[in-house]
Amino acid sequence: MRFLHISRNQVIALAIVSLAVLAAFAIFLYPKLVSGPLSKPPAPQESNVVAVVNGEEIMRGTFEARAVADEYFYTVISPLPEEERGNIRNQTLEGMIQEKLLTQVLGEQRIVVTDDEIRQRIQEITVDPRFHGDWDAYEAEIERTYRSTLHEVMRTMRIMILREKVAALTNQKHVFAIWVEKNQPQTLAYESMTPEQRAELEDLNRTKREKIEAALQRIQAGEDFAAVAREVSEHPPTAQNGGDLGMLAPPTDTPFLAPDDFFPMDFNFYQALGELKSGETKLYEGFGGYFIMRITESTEGLLGEQSFDDWYKNLRAQAEVDIFL
Repeated sequence: MRFLHISRNQVIALAIVSLAVLAAFAIFLYPKLVSGPLSKPPAPQESNVVAVVNGEEIMRGTFEARAVADEYFYTVISPLPEEERGNIRNQTLEGMIQEKLLTQVLGEQRIVVTDDEIRQRIQEITVDPRFHGDWDAYEAEIERTYRSTLHEVMRTMRIMILREKVAALTNQKHVFAIWVEKNQPQTLAYESMTPEQRAELEDLNRTKREKIEAALQRIQAGEDFAAVAREVSEHPPTAQNGGDLGMLAPPTDTPFLAPDDFFPMDFNFYQALGELKSGETKLYEGFGGYFIMRITESTEGLLGEQSFDDWYKNLRAQAEVDIFL
């Protein structure tokens, strides 16, 4: 995302430029990691088509406009190492192939990315905070600094939103949870602790363990989970909501640890999320506390339990792509 200043999880204004460069590298270089060599079937030398993706054409004029913008960006604005610059055009085309494939997949799910949606995202993360809502000033900077156009910025943002929407199509679970914080957090893995250290830690945390076990007994006896959560949970942001964490996707890679205002998670939380099935309730111990988790429903998504990267590798390998570069 070369000309955007992106914050997936809230950023401050001074970080926008550096994050934009990182996003541009991610979008540009990602296909290189998941695709094989570009195929080169026979084609007329003067063909107006540069690739056909599952029957849909990528026109040469559109490709050349994007390739020129990419070549300028990756040689002047954020230079790649000299040995990688010769592959810029191939990677530009792979990015356009990814855009086609993701659009096709989402279309089958009746999901679209509209121009209005793209402009709204650009306005929220760039035009409003940096240009005070002045689109003309924003477009002038794109042309002056990057020698490109708003159209190209929107194409870059479109790919990012396509990826977001596909990545969201994973299996998800509706989670309710109750948290009780330990008197003394666990700083070492149990296998690294001596029997004496374990006994001392358990003694320090005994009252909190008894508290969470009593809550579990009440739930198992038929009390309403949300009512118990409001009374017992020591995590106010979720306690007042009856412990409802909403729909969550079990992790497929190293999980991102959410901030405490969402829930005081650690790796044990994600392990629990992965193993619990719909209708199950169980008590778990984390490094900083104890938590009861309940799964009330599960949904199956397009990606299942795959990461986006693994899923896309398979999609790209199975796609019918003819290239005339």
